[in-house]
Amino acid sequence: MNLRGLLLLSARLRSATTPLFMAPMFVALLTLALFPDSALGQGPCPATSGTTLSPVPLNQPFGAAVSCNTGGAHADTSYYRAFDLCGDYAITDSIELRCITSAFTSVAGGGGTQPVRVRLSIDLDGAAVGPLANLILFYEEEFEVPYNANQLFNFELGTGIVDPDGILGGTASTLVGCLPSDQTLVVEIFTPDGSATGDGFFMAIPDPAQTDPTTDQIGDSFFAADQCGLFEPIDTASLGLPSNMWMMDIAWDDVGDCVCPPRISDLVCQQSAGTTRWDLTWQSMPPVGSFQVEIDGTIEAVLDGTALSYQTDPLSAYQLQQIIVTAFENAGATGNIINAVESSVETAPAHSWFEAAEPITAGDTNFSITSAVTTTGPALDPAVCAMNVSNDQIHHDLYYCFTVATSGDVLVSTCGGPTINTRLAVYGDCARDDPSAVIMCNDEAATGSTAGGTTAAGSNNPACTNFAAELIFEATQGESYLIRLGTFNSNELGDGTVTLIDCLAAPNPAGGTDCNANGILDSCDIAAGATDDNGNGILDQCETTPFVRGDADADGAINLVDAIAILIHLFSGGTIPCNDAADIDDDGALSLPDPIGLLDYMFSNGPAPPPPFPACGIDLTVDALECDSFEACP
Repeated sequence: MNLRGLLLLSARLRSATTPLFMAPMFVALLTLALFPDSALGQGPCPATSGTTLSPVPLNQPFGAAVSCNTGGAHADTSYYRAFDLCGDYAITDSIELRCITSAFTSVAGGGGTQPVRVRLSIDLDGAAVGPLANLILFYEEEFEVPYNANQLFNFELGTGIVDPDGILGGTASTLVGCLPSDQTLVVEIFTPDGSATGDGFFMAIPDPAQTDPTTDQIGDSFFAADQCGLFEPIDTASLGLPSNMWMMDIAWDDVGDCVCPPRISDLVCQQSAGTTRWDLTWQSMPPVGSFQVEIDGTIEAVLDGTALSYQTDPLSAYQLQQIIVTAFENAGATGNIINAVESSVETAPAHSWFEAAEPITAGDTNFSITSAVTTTGPALDPAVCAMNVSNDQIHHDLYYCFTVATSGDVLVSTCGGPTINTRLAVYGDCARDDPSAVIMCNDEAATGSTAGGTTAAGSNNPACTNFAAELIFEATQGESYLIRLGTFNSNELGDGTVTLIDCLAAPNPAGGTDCNANGILDSCDIAAGATDDNGNGILDQCETTPFVRGDADADGAINLVDAIAILIHLFSGGTIPCNDAADIDDDGALSLPDPIGLLDYMFSNGPAPPPPFPACGIDLTVDALECDSFEACP
């Protein structure tokens, strides 16, 4: 069977410490539809008295499979699942395992069979499978598996070669008694290296369209293969393959009474929105006398043995803390300890949620974005307000509520502090973070947003880099506005400063409040870094002498005399009253292209000079040229 046509995708899983091989090793996902159907392997499982343990539905058609292989032949590979018999399956008796049902594709290189082993172990620390040092093998059996094309296959225990390597010394048994609360049964399907004989083996998975790995399976699936650099079992979700869920049903017989020991398990910690408290939930196997909640070595609460939840006192934001819940035999956290569960939590500040938006006033406010700051708000709607790069989410978001003292424009900026890749959005009120309520947003301060919807223009703030964010929004006196600050992606972390300037129109004797016509109040321009050396509230660029570009002799007309005046200035030392007026191309320098450009405009239908032209105005381009006088303009 030629396997080369079956390769759908390969993802290299070697690490820097992985030894080199003559042929590189890959995890390969198989296109299983290329195989013809095959019959159910090894016949049906025997009838048993127990309800089959099924960690994941056997939803068909089965999907793509995974293997550590080279050229279609597999390396030593192990596939694991853990079974918490008491906690997850409520088995309260001793049991005898009779049959393991899985699904895979098996193609022996010689066209016959290939060896596949079923191993049964006890994991001494339960939960996730591994490390290998904690797996105690108590049964191993080798089966000769024929061709099987992505179908179910039954391993009926006792029909193959039991303890093929003789390492169990006659103790191999499929009997499993009640396990302590911190131990689990582990089923492993192991495929010995098939490269010498060209054997191919690929596990199948339940139909991804019908099977949700977060809700439809009990426990996780684990994978290990030394030649792919996976020396310890790792769950498939961590490999980026969450849909790879091993089907390993267990048929079993009840062989005697057994009582599951009392215990606590499955601690889940969830930070309560808008607070620094944590909501704790757990599972319990009674009888338990009491529970003790401990945080960083300090006992916070002692609860009744029937409790299944607890909310902590407020914890310190940005701190990593250890939560331990211990089950005791007797009330009041007395008697013997039954067992304990624990979790490390990193507490986000309360204003990571809009419900607890931090009041903010005009001026500078420092912020810190660490891994503790979660992403709680929804992505922006690009039809309302769009970012200009990659995505419309604001990651690691912090919320502030700003109440406006005076109607006018308000500047919000992260340009004034250490630069991290920030994003900003402003909402019409502080009561919601609905994307439809966004009134302005910005990602790249220097360029502004370019996508559709209402977006912030690029900043003229010289302090801004293209990683900072800055916007101006129109505010109404007495109204409160929600300001959402966060990062461009989930990996961006760091400290910064957000600046709010409640921009009021300063008295401006030149008339108006936007003298440079850039759409931003002059007071905001000055607050953002534009120069006002004399402090009169007028931009320095607006206090320059008005002129008409091209009227080099300032006589109120543009004609051949102006071009001649520029040439005399350039080559004979002649004077002109306004250098800016002679800078025809507005490049900040007087040179030969200036008179040529003016002549081209007058006699060859060339482009007109840039503003100010043809009426009097100021030069909006910052350069070293000056205009000492220009009598033709008032």
